[in-house]
Amino acid sequence: MASLTQKKSGIGIEGYIAILAILSISAHLILRYFIPDLQAYSLYPLYINLAVGGGILVYDLVRKLVTFQFGSDLLAGLSIVTAILLEEYLAGSLVVLMLAGGETLENYAIKTASRMLEVLAKRAPTTAHRKKKERH
Repeated sequence: MASLTQKKSGIGIEGYIAILAILSISAHLILRYFIPDLQAYSLYPLYINLAVGGGILVYDLVRKLVTFQFGSDLLAGLSIVTAILLEEYLAGSLVVLMLAGGETLENYAIKTASRMLEVLAKRAPTTAHRKKKERH
């Protein structure tokens, strides 16, 4: 999975999409189950999540599809679109969270592994000493 942005530091756009998904799902659940007077507005956070986060992710997946870069994330994009068409907004938001969160974790793991390899490479010896066998 190639990320939308390649940043040296920070979490990247996938991280922000994952945070948006967590916040919107939490807001949906709070409005739906804990504030009965605002239950009519409980889907609005999911709409925002799917429009912003889902839109960005699906756009990136369509761009990959056009360049014939197929992957498992393509199924996730199809799931987001299908969830919207079937009006299963919570399911679609969960897929957005899984896709963005997975890419964020993958980017973090790559960055950490690269950093550790750089540290290991710096510790590698630059000179070698050869022992000569003494002849009698």
